[in-house]
Amino acid sequence: MRASNYSFLVICLILSLHTQITYADTAPVSPSKDNSSLDIVFWESVRNSRRVSELEAYLAQFPSGAFAALARGRIDDIKTSRQVPDQIPTVATRQVSVAGGPMGTFVIRDSLSRQARNMEVTIQSVDAGKTVYSSGDVINSDGEVQQVRIGEAVVQVVSGSLWTIPIRAGTSGVANIRRVDVSYKAPGKLTWNAVDSGEGKVKIQAKVSYLVETSYGRHVLVGRWFGVFKGASSLPESFTANVSGTGGGGREINKVSGELMAPKP
Repeated sequence: MRASNYSFLVICLILSLHTQITYADTAPVSPSKDNSSLDIVFWESVRNSRRVSELEAYLAQFPSGAFAALARGRIDDIKTSRQVPDQIPTVATRQVSVAGGPMGTFVIRDSLSRQARNMEVTIQSVDAGKTVYSSGDVINSDGEVQQVRIGEAVVQVVSGSLWTIPIRAGTSGVANIRRVDVSYKAPGKLTWNAVDSGEGKVKIQAKVSYLVETSYGRHVLVGRWFGVFKGASSLPESFTANVSGTGGGGREINKVSGELMAPKP
């Protein structure tokens, strides 16, 4: 009888342990812990979003979530930034050109010969497509520069692009060019970048090369050109060109600087 009672107690103990183990294995996860994990996962998926709808979806799911205040703040910031346009400086409007209008006088100095000459600059023509200046510069209706005076040479874009008026600091580009101030074919290349020069000015820094024909034969001039533009002016207020080639025993061929003087009242 005692053995039977002992066996019964053992069976009851085994059943009790089995029940505890089974319950432990199948016990549900705490709802608070589960929601907290979902909250974090959901927030991580939308935290860098610029879409109000995605942030609002997070708030709909977790109106009192750990990141609810941040979500509402980001929504307010996004809506505010859409209502307030980016500040546009006054120089961002290109000057309107009028045919025949005087632009001033380029005082061009040759540092090699130490001679100076004046070049009166006017607007030769204006139409729906472009503005043409007597200096040789040509700018299309979108402000893109199609021709530019580089010291003594005037070059035209064949492919690629030059800068756009008004010039933005930080822009850059490459253009295949050709000279239009000579009767022979004179291809070349111009690589440029625009940097902030302070006081509302932007400087174009350019590397340029083009073919020339002289009494020494045909050769390539290579050098630098710097032009300083003020505001939305289509022409530089000053420039420096320093190019040289192998002609004439490698002597420097073209080194000039220019300054645009305002027209006399």
